[in-house]
Amino acid sequence: RRNGRKTKVRMDMKNLRINEKLMLSFGLVLIMLLISAGAAIFSMNKIGEQVDQYAERTVPNTSSVWNIRRDMVSVERNLVMAMMEDDESKRNDNLDKAEEDSARLVSTMETFSLNTRTDKEILTKASSNFEILGPIRRQISDLIKSGEREKAYELFDTEYLPLFEKTNEMLVEISGQQMERAEIQNDTAHKAMSNGRIILISTVIVAFIVVLIVMAALRKAILTPVDEIRIAAQAIADGDLSASIAYESSDEFGELSDSVRR
Repeated sequence: RRNGRKTKVRMDMKNLRINEKLMLSFGLVLIMLLISAGAAIFSMNKIGEQVDQYAERTVPNTSSVWNIRRDMVSVERNLVMAMMEDDESKRNDNLDKAEEDSARLVSTMETFSLNTRTDKEILTKASSNFEILGPIRRQISDLIKSGEREKAYELFDTEYLPLFEKTNEMLVEISGQQMERAEIQNDTAHKAMSNGRIILISTVIVAFIVVLIVMAALRKAILTPVDEIRIAAQAIADGDLSASIAYESSDEFGELSDSVRR
């Protein structure tokens, strides 16, 4: 019984050595696969972050800047048309449109200020200019309604229009910053995609090389001694008692070769 237990222990140890080789081999392959999956997930997350920022900030902010500039031009146009209009009803309609466009402009500017990462100094100056333009526009409207169109035009030409043009230049600069940010996000997304592709391809190549090495090692460790023992056993079965096995090792196949030699 003791000999039986010793034999069983030795067989368990042999199986453990074989399992360790197999586990090591498959473990290496699994690690390479996990690295590949991790690289792909990292790249996709990076691209996803850029897409989210583009959708949540860049596109809305760029659209807001263009809407602000459009409303500014609309206010200017309606004021000029009101000064030139002789029909009181049409004149009041133009002034009402200018008021609506101005209110929408201010609201859009407030939303844009909360959502943008634009240079705060330029943004503050632009917002301050809008606060100044509002009262001037209302003065111009009052002068037009009272029939003092010459004074209204003088105020428009000397105070409103210069500040309007400066503010528009600021908005052009802000728009340029938004476009630069969009290009940076685009470049970042493309770099993340390229880096992910390179890492993924490199990992697959390394994994393929590791698999080849593992296959070669397994063949040398298992198939080569098994084939040599099989040939020797067949020769002995055929009556050739001079058959020998050259394989020597400390693993279980080495022990099996020693047994066959004995």
